[in-house]
Amino acid sequence: MYAMSARAISKRVYATATVVVLAGLLAAAFLIGRFTAPPHGGSWAEGNAVGYDEGVSVGRALQVGASLPADTKDAATKAFKAGYQAGLTDSFGSYDGGWSLGQPYVVVIEKGVGDAPYRIDQRELLQPGVTYRVCKSAVGVCAG
Repeated sequence: MYAMSARAISKRVYATATVVVLAGLLAAAFLIGRFTAPPHGGSWAEGNAVGYDEGVSVGRALQVGASLPADTKDAATKAFKAGYQAGLTDSFGSYDGGWSLGQPYVVVIEKGVGDAPYRIDQRELLQPGVTYRVCKSAVGVCAG
């Protein structure tokens, strides 16, 4: 039979206690992170889409100033961000305001103005119990 010395037992107890304490700290850190995280109202896909859009905007702004001298990078980045925001606003055409967030719409996309590939030409907030169809003229959305 194998007999362990007091020293070997002590080392084993110390190692086991260390593992238990580390596991407890990791569990506590996880729970603290979960309970202190800001609440979100959407799904993972919605959050991912928002993060992606924001990341593209920031990434492109950083790209603009990458090849410029250090003293002009800040001004170029600010100008790019302003232009980027103006482009996002322009993509809504004449519908850059008055949207009901979280509500379903049917939109008609048309050719954009200038270098913009698309713009919103028509929008219709969907109403419960209403049937929507392509208009007889084959242009736009009609209700009825």
